[in-house]
Amino acid sequence: RFRTILDYQPDPHVFAKAIRDEAGRVVDFRVTHANDAAGAFTGASTDVLVGSRASDILPWKAGSELLDRFVDVIETGEPLQLDDFCHRLDLRAEQQRYFDIRAVRIGDSLFYTWRDVTDRHTATSALAAAEQRYRLVAENAADAVIVVNLSGQLEWASPAVERVLGYWPEDLRGFGTFPVHPEDVYRGHTVADEIRAGADAVPWELRVKTATGEYRWMSAMTSPVRDESETLTAVITTLRDIHQQVLDRMALALS
Repeated sequence: RFRTILDYQPDPHVFAKAIRDEAGRVVDFRVTHANDAAGAFTGASTDVLVGSRASDILPWKAGSELLDRFVDVIETGEPLQLDDFCHRLDLRAEQQRYFDIRAVRIGDSLFYTWRDVTDRHTATSALAAAEQRYRLVAENAADAVIVVNLSGQLEWASPAVERVLGYWPEDLRGFGTFPVHPEDVYRGHTVADEIRAGADAVPWELRVKTATGEYRWMSAMTSPVRDESETLTAVITTLRDIHQQVLDRMALALS
């Protein structure tokens, strides 16, 4: 058969012409062209796919809502962009698969392509679950917890911030970090440098200005937040009030 550059694309794609009933309504689509990747995905040769109905091709078996969406593309001309569409390839299988799907109208036909993104979906879901578990812990922790992005803006603060420093967490988001005592700013810069250099966690002490204007000593632990590619995206710091302990330690050193 005549081959085009589309036949060599890694993602499956199909051209399918609308099938209409006597009233002119689109009821299905008939495949007029399919690339090798579509054949590999469905387990059928492209010769078998051509001439078959779209409702017979995975991942949109008859009864799938995708057919309705494809009909909408034909009737409205609006392209379809669908991410993380969930479908079970085998009704007997427990594992569901997830697809990114694109479709556009060309005359009275569809050009549609799909990509299996199950691994991405699983990784994203696992990360979201882990973040939710962490947030539940952080929100109920006695220590104050803050997340600061690489621009120096506070993205999130735990409820304990109010008890430890007197600030409302909601009022802090989007602003810079808490005022640090001028004598401790340099130490903060060195901690940031250590994190950027690959440190997993850096313990340190600093004085932070509370909502009442008082500087209090805090024990801090700063750690990196990295994405799935290990790129640094933010830093997370826990703060514990150790003001009295530091004062006692200083007094003991002077005695």
